[in-house]
Amino acid sequence: MVRNRHEASPSAFSRRLHTSTKSSSSYCPHSLDSYCKNSNNRYMSVIFSIFVVNRIAHTFYNINMRKILLFILSLTTTSLYAKTSCDTTWFTGEGTQYGGIAGTNGGNCGIFVDEGDFYHCAMNHEQYDGSMTCGACVHVIGPIGEIDLKIVDRCPECKHGDIDLSTDAFTKIAKLEDGRVPIKWCFIPCRKSGGIRVKYEPGMSQFYFKMAIYDHLYAIDMLEYQKKDGSWEEIKRTDYNYFVENAGIDEDKSKIGPYTFRITASTGESVIIKDVEYKEGEEVETGVQFSLTECDANNTAAKNIPSQKEDFLPPFQIFSIDGKYIGEYETMDDIPSLSKTIIIRSKTSGIKYILQ
Repeated sequence: MVRNRHEASPSAFSRRLHTSTKSSSSYCPHSLDSYCKNSNNRYMSVIFSIFVVNRIAHTFYNINMRKILLFILSLTTTSLYAKTSCDTTWFTGEGTQYGGIAGTNGGNCGIFVDEGDFYHCAMNHEQYDGSMTCGACVHVIGPIGEIDLKIVDRCPECKHGDIDLSTDAFTKIAKLEDGRVPIKWCFIPCRKSGGIRVKYEPGMSQFYFKMAIYDHLYAIDMLEYQKKDGSWEEIKRTDYNYFVENAGIDEDKSKIGPYTFRITASTGESVIIKDVEYKEGEEVETGVQFSLTECDANNTAAKNIPSQKEDFLPPFQIFSIDGKYIGEYETMDDIPSLSKTIIIRSKTSGIKYILQ
């Protein structure tokens, strides 16, 4: 399937990411409410979280519990999530497959996908919504399996609810020979270990602004820049996922940047990134990221318990709860006993846990 990044028709900034009929009979990874209310489990939260994963991934195995307290990202650490809107909507449609864009940025969203990374998909034209869902992640369930994918492309001919998966991703949820299968899916936060990244496009100047945003937990709803008087001005978004102002945004035309941006997520949360220097053609790590919503914080801890043992492999990186790097260790037994809560991260998979 050949896609033209510029062929999508312009779309109003409608912010209608999740308008669809909910499936009340299905469990969405965003919320554990149905299990919390119906479960008779009398064990501690660690055991309960493993039970939930078994219901989601149909997999159960023993995890080394010497130190790990998988306490749903520590329910007492409320700073890990923002009290923003939770979306538990399920969508239904048809899943198809195409070659994907691994090793390129050739999708409509302009997002580069690493060579060999087939965990991506193309959203149907309506829900692509003029690039509003670019960079967001979805949990897709098919006839024989389920998978998490990032939206990096648009499927012009797909109807509302449909998703076009990379071929390798499709084989995780259906038989390749089936070609077109029924699916259900919902939006989920992407797995990210760092901050939001921004990239100024080559050729940008104080007279022409063009920037892309990558590596965000949730879909981007709006980008604004701060003017000298302290007010905020929205930057127009193109249907190929760039933010563009043809006259530039520099009030002082003698220089380019730095800029202060306010980025709003589909959850309603806004983050401010201050004094971002202009670096032509480079991706800039901002150090700022959206917070998990409360329901997603609970779910992410549960879903990130490895569904296979190889998901959580050494070396292990240790950080303090405020993100300060402590050290790297080859085995769990090498990790020193610490009196305070820490974070352990598998360097291989990027999966993180709270340890106490």
